[in-house]
Amino acid sequence: MNERAYGSEILSQISSEHQRIEQVRSRVEEVLQMRFAQTSSDPGLLRVRGKLSTLPEVVDPDVRRALFVNRCDTFSLELADGLAQSGRMPQFATSNLTEEHVYLLAQEGSTEVVIDPTIGQFVEGHNHVFVGTRAQLRDVVFKQTRWEGPYKLVMDSWRGKGDFWRKKWGDTSAIAQREWFI
Repeated sequence: MNERAYGSEILSQISSEHQRIEQVRSRVEEVLQMRFAQTSSDPGLLRVRGKLSTLPEVVDPDVRRALFVNRCDTFSLELADGLAQSGRMPQFATSNLTEEHVYLLAQEGSTEVVIDPTIGQFVEGHNHVFVGTRAQLRDVVFKQTRWEGPYKLVMDSWRGKGDFWRKKWGDTSAIAQREWFI
């Protein structure tokens, strides 16, 4: 294969991955706008009903880090239920090293898509739902500083970003059972 053909193939793969991520993001956005917390009596979910988005410019400015802290299981369950109603059931996941943080995984074609509705508890200012690949999520975490930029990493460990990453999301996920947190 010549360089030009190889380059075209790589660009096609990147474009396809982007399209698959966008399909998941679009479904998540629909759930957030139409179904998220519509039948819930949970006060934490009721405070964000109609205020969340996958797009930072759409999230209500009242949505702050405190609304997400220690709520990953509740938010993930609610979002998974909404996605299941639209015919797509994501898997619940944790880091392969710990069960400290729950998020969702969706398989779209050959692309594993991470959906983290409470990333804002760890990345202050990131109050929109994360939808992207593990590599994209890792970039969000590793590119943050505690002193500058739109987002600030809120680490519970001074052992560094690598340790923090592995504890919260991991280089791979362990599939969690819904029953673990309901």
